[in-house]
Amino acid sequence: MVAPPCPRCGGLPPLGATFCPFCGGSLPRSVGATSAPATPPGTYPGPPAPPGYGYYAPPPPGAYYYPSPPRPSVATRDVDRSALGYSLAAALMVLISGVVGFVTLFGVFGAFSIAAPNGAASIFGGVFLLALIVSGTFSVVQVALLRTAFYRLSAVDQRFATPSKLTLALLVGFVMLFVGLYPLLVGAQATASCIATGTPAAPANCGFNREALIGLFLVGVGGVIALIGYIGMVVGIWRLGTRYENDLFKVGAILLILPLLSFVGAILLLVASHSEREKLGSYPAPGTPSF
Repeated sequence: MVAPPCPRCGGLPPLGATFCPFCGGSLPRSVGATSAPATPPGTYPGPPAPPGYGYYAPPPPGAYYYPSPPRPSVATRDVDRSALGYSLAAALMVLISGVVGFVTLFGVFGAFSIAAPNGAASIFGGVFLLALIVSGTFSVVQVALLRTAFYRLSAVDQRFATPSKLTLALLVGFVMLFVGLYPLLVGAQATASCIATGTPAAPANCGFNREALIGLFLVGVGGVIALIGYIGMVVGIWRLGTRYENDLFKVGAILLILPLLSFVGAILLLVASHSEREKLGSYPAPGTPSF
């Protein structure tokens, strides 16, 4: 049975409607369906019928609902894939720098134990400086890649705005650390060599020189800035796990804090980034109908 058309717009409203769904006009009583029969006295009418599909229950007065956090979608697919690509590359940098640092460290200590068993020779020679430069370069590139990932995501998800800024501070702290580490180590080596060769411990000969003090200041300030930035980087990786609902990011963020397990954390970050990037690649193109 079809209800009569609306006298205002001619649309066909559903049975029982009191207002036209097309123009909002009031419908005469004769257009609507007859009212439900009255329940006999003393009879339980039963539970109320659930609202139909699309029914919206307004929130109670004074209630506040937090909006749901931003999620990946077709509209943000390119941004998400780009950010995950940068985080994947950062994980590769951590793995490569770990292998290079491990091999170089063994080479430095092996060469030192053979060439200078009495501890008088310099341990901060060319091999050590090369290891320092390589390790520092990989670390700076790793942080720069993660900072780029957070910065790109901050355009579609404000949760990454703070990690992006703090990771930039980590870059500054790393630069100060590596710049100040060289004069600090050279000054410490000069003092150690002076004592080892038996030179009288006069302040002019075996004291802590000015270059070492400058290096110590840069290392101290850079270390504090780097620590704050490192916390922001870990928070950013944790929020990657929240955005993509992947706990591998969160476990990897925790393991990256631990020196002996950072290698495992980098592997988890690599796997999670690759997995989520592949999922985003399977999303349909904008405008494609979904069934």
